[in-house]
Amino acid sequence: TNVSFTGDIDPFAGKPALTLNEVRLTDLTLGKMIFENLVTTGSNSFLVNLASDNMQVDEFAFINSRLINYRSAIRLQNKAITTNKISFDFCNLDNMGDYGVINIGGNNVKLDTLSFKRSTLVNLATQLMDVRTNVGYIYIGNCTFYNQSRALSQLLRFDNGAGKLPLQVVTEANIISGNNSGAKINSLSFDMSSTALNVSFGGSYRTNELVINKYEFSGITVFAGTAGDLFVDPENYNFRIKPESGFGGRGSAGDPRWFD
Repeated sequence: TNVSFTGDIDPFAGKPALTLNEVRLTDLTLGKMIFENLVTTGSNSFLVNLASDNMQVDEFAFINSRLINYRSAIRLQNKAITTNKISFDFCNLDNMGDYGVINIGGNNVKLDTLSFKRSTLVNLATQLMDVRTNVGYIYIGNCTFYNQSRALSQLLRFDNGAGKLPLQVVTEANIISGNNSGAKINSLSFDMSSTALNVSFGGSYRTNELVINKYEFSGITVFAGTAGDLFVDPENYNFRIKPESGFGGRGSAGDPRWFD
């Protein structure tokens, strides 16, 4: 059985809007759950919150959708839950977090792949993800992050306990911007140098108004300016690159929907 929340895009009105606080699963087994072509708004809730043993979901997919005001999009509590894939592609995520857009509660959860691609993420709280199991592969690529009115403590929160650290994390061609509501930020939740996990932010960029707490974004290029210097009008959700900015990642870094 698959579950799909899919909208028909009106050429004038855009994506259909849906107020949806939570999706609850009554069966232990599900094929795919898909959110596509929608603007979905919650009330600081968990959109999906699985908390039972022996649950199996093949895939959670968010495609060309906008999610607003969720504590997490997907929360998998530390139960015997198996999921092959969680993916976001061509999405907009606004005012999300606290628990992380993705929250994996412990190593009883088995997850193969987690990805964020070609998406814009605005005013996240606490972290993008809180993952405490050995996910096989995490990918974050061509995403634009802008935090101005809310604060991230770290972008990625992992756990160094046995069987809890992801096996591979790849990030590339992202832009991390904004003043993080004046708070200091870490790339990662702890020093990974003593672990087998190497997380590099090479090929990505951050603006210079971000103040690093302890852990810099390894390999990242610092843009010599603020988000206001880089983007046309970030306060009004226009993340096109200013032609005069001199930005080295123009046309290659960030959400490609903002490319000229």
